[in-house]
Amino acid sequence: RDGLKIPVGLVGTLFVDSEDQVSNKNINRFVCAGINGKARVIPEGEAYKYEGSIVGKIIDVDKIKNQYKIIISLR
Repeated sequence: RDGLKIPVGLVGTLFVDSEDQVSNKNINRFVCAGINGKARVIPEGEAYKYEGSIVGKIIDVDKIKNQYKIIISLR
């Protein structure tokens, strides 16, 4: 109702907005939900700290829209 976007997916791939500027160096990194539902890239080697909060793995980027394409991996 208030115009907020919420990415929703059950299985497969999904484009999600990023908290920060997207980068190809983040491909194959995991993301969790960040501020306002935007993707937050989990720092390398720290995925264990986000157990149960990982939403997916980055498989591509869209620099024009500042989005990551993720493969959904909810647990």
